[in-house]
Amino acid sequence: MPGGGGPEELIASFRRVHLLPCLASPGSVRVVAEVEADLEPALPYLNAVLPGAIYDRASRTLTLRQGGTSLCISPHRVTISGVPHDAWEQHLEEVRRRINDTWRRRAEITPSWERRHLLQPSELVKLLPGTNCGACGEANCLLFALRLLAGQTSLLRCAPLFEPSRAR
Repeated sequence: MPGGGGPEELIASFRRVHLLPCLASPGSVRVVAEVEADLEPALPYLNAVLPGAIYDRASRTLTLRQGGTSLCISPHRVTISGVPHDAWEQHLEEVRRRINDTWRRRAEITPSWERRHLLQPSELVKLLPGTNCGACGEANCLLFALRLLAGQTSLLRCAPLFEPSRAR
């Protein structure tokens, strides 16, 4: 596996990598990479810099969903699900770089031990106009909320949300 190995890097390379089929996303893979270093001290810093990350101090894991990809970092393992088979090495290398970069900059970062709340579709629907107008390309606001939470669409597609009558 590629990897640098500087003095401020937690992950120089991955010790072992397993590729498994991703059951949630047919045609993609789940990458399980083991590391020698203990990544647990980096989790609060990653939690502070990764928007949407959910840090669970009790289970010593940090999870992040972006689009159809899921990332889970635990003390000696990195798991990425929903990755195209031909791009898993690039995804893994990007995670390695992000962890190492965050660790190098930890003196500049205020760590966060806060466990963020994962917004549920029903909570998001209550924040939308509720017109079920289809302007976003979806049949109703619930489907739009589901796609929005999955990272498959943009909030900007909800035209009624930006009408002048909704301004406060």
